[in-house]
Amino acid sequence: MHFHFPILAISLISGSIASLLLLIIRKFIHIHHLKGHHEVGFPIFLQMGVIYAVLLGFVFSMVWDEFSNALKYVENEADNVKILMQLAPGLSPITETIQNDLKFYINRVVNYEWKEMMHQREDLESKKILDALQKTYINFYPQNAQQSVIYAESLHHFTTLSEYRNLRISKATEPHFSQVYGLLGIIGIIIIGVSYLFGMENITVQVTLTGLLCAMITAILTLMVLLNNPFSEHFPNIQPFAFQKILQ
Repeated sequence: MHFHFPILAISLISGSIASLLLLIIRKFIHIHHLKGHHEVGFPIFLQMGVIYAVLLGFVFSMVWDEFSNALKYVENEADNVKILMQLAPGLSPITETIQNDLKFYINRVVNYEWKEMMHQREDLESKKILDALQKTYINFYPQNAQQSVIYAESLHHFTTLSEYRNLRISKATEPHFSQVYGLLGIIGIIIIGVSYLFGMENITVQVTLTGLLCAMITAILTLMVLLNNPFSEHFPNIQPFAFQKILQ
């Protein structure tokens, strides 16, 4: 049930309400009066639908791109952690310190920080672990040419790791602008409302189409709201699978 809620549930409820309102309207307004709106009103309604569909598709594309970027931040951060673990044996005598700090970091991110991100917060302990690891790298002096190469590569990946962590935290803690979705919701309600001005002889078909249209618009808007918060506790969300694979 967690997979289907809230997208399907909200869509079904909104579609049912739209269909019920249409039934009430058709009970009090004769089909003859509604057909009088077709000649002038229907072309305008079609134009409104096209404009709304383009706007909805544009916003959805932007939200989906941001969701995909957040997923890439997580995967790239985990990849750099893995590479640092693999390079650590070449940096004796700080190998064990690096590996332990990275293990602590991964455990902290998976078990604590992910829960904090669901509430748009950062886990400061995870940041402290990285700060300590940074000091370890800074205070290390390569003892030979091989270590110099490994050390330079490790610093590069540590810097990249920090950058992707900052991007992940920024995405998780940034404010979510609900005004856009509210505006799209209002426009969607107007579109559905305008459709009540037209009538079909077969009321069952019109009720079904109106309900499906409303449910589809609601589903897309709900999905966009959830995608805009990729680390929330609701589906669809991003899980720390990339970090868990390193632990395994």
